[in-house]
Amino acid sequence: VRQYSIAKTTSKVEKDKGKVTRRINEMTASLDQALVINAAMERKAKSFDKTISEMKGKVDRLSFDLDVSQKNTRNASSELFKVKSAYEESILQLEEVRRENKTLSNEIKDIMDQITEGGRSIHEIDKIRKRLEAENWSCSLLLKKQKQPWSKRRIRFSDAKWNSLK
Repeated sequence: VRQYSIAKTTSKVEKDKGKVTRRINEMTASLDQALVINAAMERKAKSFDKTISEMKGKVDRLSFDLDVSQKNTRNASSELFKVKSAYEESILQLEEVRRENKTLSNEIKDIMDQITEGGRSIHEIDKIRKRLEAENWSCSLLLKKQKQPWSKRRIRFSDAKWNSLK
């Protein structure tokens, strides 16, 4: 009985040993798979860390570029405001110059009209001067005639010549 019980126990231990060995082999295979998966995951994690590091660098560069762009935009906006103000001021000055130009144009027109009228007046004055010179000449001739004896007077004027002097 004892032998039977030892044999039975031995058989049971052998079965349990086989089960444990199979279990160990299965766990070893699972461990190998887990190690392979773990190594792959660590490679992926390193790859992700590298990608994250590159992305952080890109984010930092883009952030710097954004700051520079915002600064340039503020400067451009400020410059635009200055240019816009200068443009509006120049428009006001242009309007003022146009008004002054119109005023001066009207003054020039008035002066030109006065010159034209003055030219007519000068022409009329010149005519009067010529007529007066002719009258003066004729008067001086008459005066000379009166000073000369009546016999020496031989200067005669035709009516046409006399009228042209007037």
